[in-house]
Amino acid sequence: MGVKGLWKLISPVGRNVKLDIWLYQFLTAMRDKEGNGLKNAHLLGFFRRICKLLFYNIKPVFVFDGGAPELKRLTLNERRKRRTGNANNLQKTAEKLLSAQLRLQAIQESKGSCKKIITDDHENKMSNLIPEFFSRRKRDEYDLPSISGGIE
Repeated sequence: MGVKGLWKLISPVGRNVKLDIWLYQFLTAMRDKEGNGLKNAHLLGFFRRICKLLFYNIKPVFVFDGGAPELKRLTLNERRKRRTGNANNLQKTAEKLLSAQLRLQAIQESKGSCKKIITDDHENKMSNLIPEFFSRRKRDEYDLPSISGGIE
């Protein structure tokens, strides 16, 4: 894994710098007024160091070489498990969405067939029941009156 021939390309002009030394410098040297370490000292230190290198027309190329350290292996394993779990969750979610859409379609179709039955001979009976139903409903205190015309 990686870029083949990268070291041959950058070795004539490049110089190796251990970034862990930079990290240690930033974390130990950058303090607040009370002497406590800054929360993001490593980020601030890297930013300032890179700005200084760019000021002197030095273009840094960061190469992270090597395998993952032992401390990160647990994190990598957790991420791998989470990814496989997410794939399973995705499948379950897709199945739930499909079943919900099918249910919604069935409900809409059943409402359509009910409308046909109602319109045949029960239309008059229903027209009498609808105002009764709305009069029993509690008025919503946030219900706004309809506006005549349009909002422009």
